[in-house]
Amino acid sequence: MIVRMCIVGVLVTALGWADANVSRKDRQNSEILEMMKSELSKALPKKIDAYTTLIGIEVEQQTLVYVYTINTGVKSDESVRREDMPRMRKTIIRGECRRSKIHFENGMNIEYRYRNATTQTELFRIHISMKNCQQFY
Repeated sequence: MIVRMCIVGVLVTALGWADANVSRKDRQNSEILEMMKSELSKALPKKIDAYTTLIGIEVEQQTLVYVYTINTGVKSDESVRREDMPRMRKTIIRGECRRSKIHFENGMNIEYRYRNATTQTELFRIHISMKNCQQFY
């Protein structure tokens, strides 16, 4: 009985220590993400190409969120989702996995959100985490 209580006590202590490390890591990640947001936001809005503008950067939990608008021209929102999103998704994930490996290894994520520049309707999101990058490492 005493041995069992000691083992339970050690496990509870170890779990508490693990929780403290997780929250410390989460706090550090949050601070890093907020600093990145602050620095990157200074140059906004930023024209990326003839159709795309980076308009905002947000932090949500452990995720850095880039918010873009797309001037869709005569294309419908559904057409952009169907035709452009798959191509963009592949390119963005490959680039971020190579560029942001250390962030993903530390539990941070990146998300790209695209809105119609005229209507502000959300077109699509591309969420990138360590899981998306396994094939590149």
